[in-house]
Amino acid sequence: MAIASASSAFPIARWIKGDATNNLKTDAPFQNDLLNALVRVRRNSFYPKNGGREFDAYGSGVVVKTQLDAKANEGYVWVMTADHVVAPRKAIGGNDPQTTIYIGFGNGDTDANKPGLEVQSVTRGPIVDGKQADVAIVRYFADNLLKLPDKLTAIPIVGWDGDKKALVDQAGSGNYAKSVDTSVFEYNLSVNDPGKLRIGLNTIDAAEDTSYDDADTGKSWAFKSLRSDLTFQIGKDDAISADAYFTNGDSGGGTFEKVKDKWGLIGIHSYSEIPSGGNPRDGLKQWDVDVANAAYADWLKKGLQPVPEPASVFVLTATIVALVRRRR
Repeated sequence: MAIASASSAFPIARWIKGDATNNLKTDAPFQNDLLNALVRVRRNSFYPKNGGREFDAYGSGVVVKTQLDAKANEGYVWVMTADHVVAPRKAIGGNDPQTTIYIGFGNGDTDANKPGLEVQSVTRGPIVDGKQADVAIVRYFADNLLKLPDKLTAIPIVGWDGDKKALVDQAGSGNYAKSVDTSVFEYNLSVNDPGKLRIGLNTIDAAEDTSYDDADTGKSWAFKSLRSDLTFQIGKDDAISADAYFTNGDSGGGTFEKVKDKWGLIGIHSYSEIPSGGNPRDGLKQWDVDVANAAYADWLKKGLQPVPEPASVFVLTATIVALVRRRR
């Protein structure tokens, strides 16, 4: 029995009116090199001791590194996402689930199908004051490069430059729990569009420390963050008439800044807050929070280590054997 469920962590992605396809045809703030770096992430939780109960939760991710071998027709892809997207679901009746993480490439097209490329490793976020940073890296091995998009792009991780006036692009592939009233909001969101990539514009309003709890996993996170305040301007029809808005399933998506004609990934979507606890309305303050991933340089270095080529593995193995023999 499979039960589809969206992560109960706060919804995470932000949009302007329209979807990624429409925006690319008009204002095109979101270039193809970014579009080809975005993926969907699926966490499958299977409980063999609880009658085979099964739950799928969806999030987003950004390709940050590739190691491809055209001659061997294979390669590795590293994707950055939110930790709560890949963190194991809570136990049921004292039984922990078997957790499997999958990714899928859509290149901006609607993809309602389940992402089905199983990742080989998950590097969860660093521990900060006893709590995990809400960021993770998953690594996928493609045994055939045809499983990857033709124009697969990796976006470098950079630090925010501190410019509060500069527009940043924010993206994610939401799996919406309920529709948004488009007669009131300048947004084109619907429960009929699961997994559709949307993008929007906002600004970074603050860099600060933050923490939150997640009911779905029963875990807590604390991390260096980038906060974007949300101020709606209803009724305008220009490309930036309303700040981008996080929604369910966009966790792990990216916030990108373009400096000197080069895109950089400055944040990974974590959560959003609405003080009233209700839907955003014109003039109502809401804020969305990204993990400032560049703040974790040591962890990034570990999580993005290149995979040794077969020749390197042989040399390393031979060296270890030689050392053992000498010690004897």
